[in-house]
Formats: sequence, C-alpha cells, structure tokens
Amino acid sequence: MPVAAAILGIAGAFTTTSMSSSKVLIPWQGHQYISQTEPCKSVKMCQTESNNFLCRVNDAVPTSPQLKGKYEITDDQCPLTLYRKVP
Repeated sequence: MPVAAAILGIAGAFTTTSMSSSKVLIPWQGHQYISQTEPCKSVKMCQTESNNFLCRVNDAVPTSPQLKGKYEITDDQCPLTLYRKVP
C-alpha cells in the first residue's frame, strides 16, 4: 500500500509540473501602417509568441500587409513583430 501511494504521488507531481510549464499566449493588438499621418491603424488581435506565421491583414494571403504591435498603448509607432494568433 505505501508503494502505491508513493507511485501516485510521483505521478501527480509530474502531471502538475507539466501543466505549469504550458505557455499562455497573450493576445496583442495588431496595427496596419496606412500612412505617416496614420502609422498604426488597429486591425485585429495577434500574438507576440513566434509561430513562424506573421500576423497579416488577411492571414490566408501571404502578400497581405503585415500587422505590427505597439510596446505601449500610447506609442505613435508600431515596431513590434507580431504573429498569427493560434486558436
């Protein structure tokens, strides 16, 4: 009986550790450059975590304009590279 309890305890510890190591992807507002007077037009939510797919106005079209993010909400420019949001 003590051996079974020890095995269950170890299995529980591994499960808890693997659950806490999963990444939480934070959505980030994607902006499109329109012109110098409108450098950051809000379009849609993207993510900052790289997944090899840049966030675009139309994700189905590889030549669609790329969306960028602001570091701070009050920034005038959008230099942050964003990636397609994972569902």
